[in-house]
Amino acid sequence: MAALLLLPLLAGTPVARASDLPTNSTLLGRAVHQAVDTLVAGLKLTPGSHVVLLPAPGQSPVWGIENSIAVALRARGVGRVGFHGPQADSSGGNVPAPGDTVQKDGRLPSIDNRPIDPDAERVEYRVAALGVSYTDSHKKLLFGGTRMDRLARVALAVRQLGPDGRLLSSSEGSATAEDQVSADQLERLEDNLYQYKNPIAPSRDLSRLLEPAIVVALVTGLVYLFYTNRN
Repeated sequence: MAALLLLPLLAGTPVARASDLPTNSTLLGRAVHQAVDTLVAGLKLTPGSHVVLLPAPGQSPVWGIENSIAVALRARGVGRVGFHGPQADSSGGNVPAPGDTVQKDGRLPSIDNRPIDPDAERVEYRVAALGVSYTDSHKKLLFGGTRMDRLARVALAVRQLGPDGRLLSSSEGSATAEDQVSADQLERLEDNLYQYKNPIAPSRDLSRLLEPAIVVALVTGLVYLFYTNRN
């Protein structure tokens, strides 16, 4: 009887299948969409206008971010959205600034020298934060699986420039999304649509590993004393 009472404590609760859970990029996408909605809402857009979307000088293009911003711009009534790579900064070069994205070989993103439509407005974006982290792990039961907390975070900034280069408006947007999944499913949930580094699972110290065993031992002792006293 005591073993039957302890079985739920030892086994834990059922977990969802990996196919039913959002991937890391899907979780991050939820935060991206919230941040982009805030971002675009702060711009002074003209219905039917032509807008060219491009990274700020020094910022590597991020396809997932650009796609979300373009969809939001169209939803706000922009007539046409074009895409362009990074341009040179005002000094004529590609000088790094705080927050600039450096490529794996140490170089800054290459300059896109294609001409931009002189009648189009420009929306330049910068990514200040983008990624998913595993913030904590939990193992409350002796034989239950480890649960991992996931946190997706994004912070973006844009500036809207007229065809003459005059600043029309600027805006910022940030958001987070979080959930908890089984640690055994992390490998199947890791993908990289938004070009960020895969997170590293936090390590568990010895005291936290012993906690479930101590709890089970105490409960087992109490159940044993209960049935001993009854007999």
